[in-house]
Amino acid sequence: MILRFVSSALLLTSCVIQSERYPRPRDLDPSWLADRPRLLAIQVEPPDLLPGETAEVRALFVDPDDELGTVIWFGCSDEETTSFGCAPDPSVLGGDPTPEDLDAAGVIGIEPGLPPRVTAPEDYLDSLDERSALRGRPYTVTALALPREGLEDDESLDFNQLRVGFKRAMITTRETNQNPGIVRFLVDSHPIEAGQTVLVDPGEIYELDVELAEDAIETYDYLNADGEWEEREEQPFAEWYASGGQVRRATTIHPFLYSRWLAPAASDIEGRWWVVLKDRRGGISWVEVPWRTR
Repeated sequence: MILRFVSSALLLTSCVIQSERYPRPRDLDPSWLADRPRLLAIQVEPPDLLPGETAEVRALFVDPDDELGTVIWFGCSDEETTSFGCAPDPSVLGGDPTPEDLDAAGVIGIEPGLPPRVTAPEDYLDSLDERSALRGRPYTVTALALPREGLEDDESLDFNQLRVGFKRAMITTRETNQNPGIVRFLVDSHPIEAGQTVLVDPGEIYELDVELAEDAIETYDYLNADGEWEEREEQPFAEWYASGGQVRRATTIHPFLYSRWLAPAASDIEGRWWVVLKDRRGGISWVEVPWRTR
């Protein structure tokens, strides 16, 4: 039943929906606000793959009211990638597909139960010359999160209930990239331990920051348009999210990764912060921290 529902969902994602009930851009919530189901990031570990190499895949979903259920993961080549990521043939997913059918449809995982993994095809770079193979060729992974309720009635499907996102991993013959390491989250320069809830005063402003691992910022060889190698250094940036209060700077750039956050004015409000760190080469990491106003 879930896979039949996915077939309908995939058809919807290929349509442009125009309706007065959808908000205009100026009416949208700020980009940093994560108080409802959202897909904030997808990580491939490692973010670059050699032909034949297998990578683990995971997603950062925000789901405060436990509205999301099954997540279907797909993988596809750059030639098959659309504006929505992978778009496999929905007919393959109908009925009771075998593992071979799922593989043919590009399914690389179904959560919960089958953690997503992507394997770079051995022959993925065979059509490229040596220089192009060093640059690499992208391979797309796509997450489709289904609503926990409503799976028994296809007609009740609301496009707004779906959470779809994709990420491109790079398949290459060169030395591969690594996801940037985050040591810990900092609040007003104080390190926050994993699982710790931060108590904050209502209406106060706090500085949020992250401590990076020593090897988080990598140097790498870059093949420029003239076919010459040059050494470059990553320039990571952070995207900040919160379920409440107010984030003053939603995006910050190294070496000034810190942001400021205004706590809600009321007491006994619970929420969370998220910071997503990106190295501009496909590497990505994140940290999630809960908070509560006194």
